[in-house]
Amino acid sequence: MQTINGIQFYEMLMSGAGAMEEDRDWINDLNVFPVPDGDTGSNMTTTMLAVRQITADASIAQTSAMAARQMMRSARGNSGVILSLFFRGMARSFVDCSEADAKQIIAAFREGAKQAASAVDKPVEGTILTVMRDCVNEESTDAAPESDIANLFQSILRRAEEILAQTPEMLPALKRAKVVDSGGAGFVSILAGMTAALTGTARTAAKPRHDTAQIPASPAPTDEADTDEEIRFGFCTECLLDLDGEIPPEKLAAIRETLQGMGDSMVLTADEDLFKVHIHTNEPMRVLEMLLPLGTLRTSKIENMRLQHDGVVKKAAGKAAAAPDNASADGTKSSLLEGVKNTLREVKAPIEGAVNTLLRTVLPAEEEEPHRPYAVIAAADGDGFTDLFREMGACAVVPINPSPADFLRAIRENPADTTILLPNNKNAILAAKQAAEMARDAEVAATVEVLPTRHMPQGISALFAFHESRTPAENLENMRAAVAEVTTLAFTVAARDAEADGVSVRARDIIGLANGTIRVSAQSLSEAVAALLPTIADCATVSVYYGKGLKKSTAAEILDEIEAALPDADVTEVDGGQGVYGLIVSGE
Repeated sequence: MQTINGIQFYEMLMSGAGAMEEDRDWINDLNVFPVPDGDTGSNMTTTMLAVRQITADASIAQTSAMAARQMMRSARGNSGVILSLFFRGMARSFVDCSEADAKQIIAAFREGAKQAASAVDKPVEGTILTVMRDCVNEESTDAAPESDIANLFQSILRRAEEILAQTPEMLPALKRAKVVDSGGAGFVSILAGMTAALTGTARTAAKPRHDTAQIPASPAPTDEADTDEEIRFGFCTECLLDLDGEIPPEKLAAIRETLQGMGDSMVLTADEDLFKVHIHTNEPMRVLEMLLPLGTLRTSKIENMRLQHDGVVKKAAGKAAAAPDNASADGTKSSLLEGVKNTLREVKAPIEGAVNTLLRTVLPAEEEEPHRPYAVIAAADGDGFTDLFREMGACAVVPINPSPADFLRAIRENPADTTILLPNNKNAILAAKQAAEMARDAEVAATVEVLPTRHMPQGISALFAFHESRTPAENLENMRAAVAEVTTLAFTVAARDAEADGVSVRARDIIGLANGTIRVSAQSLSEAVAALLPTIADCATVSVYYGKGLKKSTAAEILDEIEAALPDADVTEVDGGQGVYGLIVSGE
């Protein structure tokens, strides 16, 4: 086969999309750079599957152009946008071709890599950009005039695999986590699928070729550089606009410069009448507001990357979804973990011209209620905790991993002179702060205070200290003081071996955390609890919260052990119903 036409190229793209979809979860697990949020595979899959929405043309110029445009419309995340730009570069190289030979394909690969790199604010070696650029080398060029297309793609695939295997040596974050680059792995999967379509054989999956037995399914952070504390810009923000007209180069440069000061991981591209922006920022609404005058917003997305990253870290520490039952010391099995609910929150709405319009679209206007002096809104996991917060005076309860829109909706539905948000999850604090800012911008509420509670027991104590007869300043001072007195212990099952917070964790061990930090890994729940009880030995009040998966018999045994170890404490048991941690113990 000396050339390929548009129909054949379409079949190759479809096969590449299928390969990407097949490897999606594995590639998600490789994701540690630039932000360890575990979504690279999902984003690249969404982007590639866009080719299913086009109809193939006999001309490779037409097919590639339609595919690239549809990919750009559907592109998600840093990796997805970069992938769409690669295929846009290929389409531009094929612009005058009804068919493409080996030489033209090599030229298209190089243009694709160039286009992808040019749109990235600060390209880094050891990423998908490196694999795209180096998969076509001088050897490919020399062989091009006589090369069979199938042989050419097999050669490109082998070279891509070689480059991918080298990425841990190029990027320290990959080497620490013992993984190859996730975006590069996705690109290799796509190439494998495209090559399989040419050869008419089942593809050789990218996954086994990378010695994955040596690669952890979920990378475990090993130092401070890999933790969520290093996620400086918390919201992955994307938008796609239909332009009102061509953007002058000087204006495009000014937009780029402004966005550079608002975040990182920026990818910006204009394609005829479409304008695509991806950026990690702490000011997603400001980004949208700045871009809206350029045209009509087609799609937008805002995701809290700290929530995504939390799911990755918890998997590395053993908090994987569907964790296996753990054998306790007496041989009985107890399931402590139902699964980590790492919800990717999105804001998707048509916007006409201002940020307030976005807010009104996401949150339709409702009949206003009379204002009350206070509204306390809490995040909670489990029916028991939800009921407890409501009984203690919270007027609304949102999911434990809320989006800013969840908080904002609750604020609108519960108008008050002063609203206090209790995120009760370290990864929800930024979402709460963003909601407070959004509420002020939209004139939904004048005063919204965020009390940065990191655990549900802290929220409970904060509500104990709250009283409507006090001023907002008095309430906030008392609530902060109450929160500071709380020590929270949490226990769950490790799903795999890992190293986290300086503790070596083995699969099926019980891990115990004190105020969010892993302190112990033990073979039984009883052993883990006993190891951490000295942490709350001086507390006068101890609350024991049981999760969904904890058997009543095991709960009773643990309660007896806690009461025996802390004879002077007032111990209270509560069926919290939480799913993330099978057992939570708080002391104050």
